[in-house]
Amino acid sequence: MIHKKCMFLKFPNSGGGSYEGPNDAGLEHFRGSWESSLAREIIQNALDAKNNDLGDDIPVQVEFSLENHLHENLGFMESLKSSVESCIEFWTGENRKKFTDINQSFDENYYCLRVSDFNTTGLLGNDDDINSRWVSLVKTVGGSDGGEGRGGSFGIGKSAPLVASHFRTVLYSTKTTAGDYAFQGVSRLASHRDSNNEVTRSQGFIGSNGFKAIRESNQIPEFLRRTENGTDIMIVGYRNVETNWSKNLIKAVLYNFWPSIMSGMLEVDVGGQSININTLSDVLNLFDEDDLEEYPNLSYYFKLLNDQNPENFEEDVPVVGRCQLRFLVDKKETLPKKIAFCREQGMLIQEESIRQVAIPYIGLFMCKSKEGNKLLRSMEPPQHNAWEAGRAEGNSGRIALKEIRRWIREKLQEKESEDIQDTVNLTELSELLPEADASDSNDLRGEIEDLTSNPIAEPAFVKSQPRPVPPLAGNSGDDGSEDDGIGGRDGDGTIDPTNPSPTPPPGPGPIPPVGPDDPGRSSRLKPLRSRLLSIGNEFRLVLRSSSAIEGRLKIVEVGANGIELPLNIESVKDKDGNILKLQNSVSVDEFPFGEDPLEIVLSFGVFSRKAIRAYVVYNLEAQ
Repeated sequence: MIHKKCMFLKFPNSGGGSYEGPNDAGLEHFRGSWESSLAREIIQNALDAKNNDLGDDIPVQVEFSLENHLHENLGFMESLKSSVESCIEFWTGENRKKFTDINQSFDENYYCLRVSDFNTTGLLGNDDDINSRWVSLVKTVGGSDGGEGRGGSFGIGKSAPLVASHFRTVLYSTKTTAGDYAFQGVSRLASHRDSNNEVTRSQGFIGSNGFKAIRESNQIPEFLRRTENGTDIMIVGYRNVETNWSKNLIKAVLYNFWPSIMSGMLEVDVGGQSININTLSDVLNLFDEDDLEEYPNLSYYFKLLNDQNPENFEEDVPVVGRCQLRFLVDKKETLPKKIAFCREQGMLIQEESIRQVAIPYIGLFMCKSKEGNKLLRSMEPPQHNAWEAGRAEGNSGRIALKEIRRWIREKLQEKESEDIQDTVNLTELSELLPEADASDSNDLRGEIEDLTSNPIAEPAFVKSQPRPVPPLAGNSGDDGSEDDGIGGRDGDGTIDPTNPSPTPPPGPGPIPPVGPDDPGRSSRLKPLRSRLLSIGNEFRLVLRSSSAIEGRLKIVEVGANGIELPLNIESVKDKDGNILKLQNSVSVDEFPFGEDPLEIVLSFGVFSRKAIRAYVVYNLEAQ
């Protein structure tokens, strides 16, 4: 049976106020990546409405399903068509074209996306309670219910389902834990003239004649009536009805909600594909690398998820309170150096790199405290995709982000200090800097600092016994090459092979004897000016000395905090391709050094760039 009463569509008149055009700010906000926004906003609302009386072990469940409904079963469609035609008459140019496009979508039947949540409270409140969740979602523009810890704060997210509809029309049906029912629809077009020739506002309502929800369950059509506590959102005329309509939604769920799914707070079903704590990895494997191009770090987060022995910390952090940090260091591959940030709700807010950390890592930060979540929520823009210190009152945001960064950095550096005794990872020097925009120095994206005065790099996977040395200045060449950080500094350190406990030179390991026939002669180290130039998969190391000198070449890598480590390379050749033999990072053969450059070719293997220092080891008596 079709209930015409609940299918009544009416647009309020403007009362002589401003005309409202079709370029609605809320709709335009989500128009770009509308499927990802749809998943984020709807699931966020469901998590906000979790029925806590069921216990922490019961997850919120959200189901996405595509249905087909006849035009005649959606009794408001004739009124909607008349309103669209009126908009075509009312507006001109590009504004009119928007409605001619909508008008072409009317047909005998329509695909509709139904999104249902379970283990939730439903949308509590009545039509007169302007602070209720029902009014906030269905009736309020530019506001939210304001509940502490809620995922949303601006109320703009309600526009995301409207963008997903060809007709800018969405139906809401709920059953609450208080036993109440409610049904109403929203259609957002533009000002136009109604049947009484009155100019209307842009947003109309489907329900009773007085713009109110239908609250008698027997007046709600059976296919829209909830039987369990929770809410249904039906998007009329869903924009993506391809055979793989679920693909983009599944990817968006995986990327944005893997923390909440991993923690058991959320389960999602998209077109019959179940996504929960037990199926996360299997679902990810349905997609190849090209499919996940828009989410390049997703596979690394799943590596963290599946690791049996990640680093886990839960501590009180100043200003924000109880926080959790989970991260993985893998020396066998290059991890992207990203931390995913989320509040207790488990929706990913942003990804950021942490400066002054050399080791490769992937991790997850989650704030657990009520006050901390409230503060972080206040720093989020309408998209809920960043923490921006300037949005918080006073300096609280800046201090909070500083403490979060400090805590994460300390934990990563502790792991780095442990691992540097055995292995350290080398990647490009530039990767020590965060990859995000540094234009906002107050938020987590402002992590960039100038490292040219203290070059740091990540040595390759080598066994080492590091010894700290004073930091040395370095430069970056105009041709894109990188200076090793020596800057032409002259300095000597005496080495006597006959002394059983000599003062160690800069750099790791002892200097081998000058020659088999000269075990008693002392040797000294003199830094060389060096420049590392990329040539395909190899690198050309150009060496000069401020004065003419002859000796053996010593090359070391510069690790975290200026620590020198043995050079780990596949091969060392002269410019003619002859292999050069090294012992303890020192060449067996001697070379002449001076203002004329000496060139050697290094092959580093997997990684592409190193910070290097070079010395000439020379015999005191020979100079």
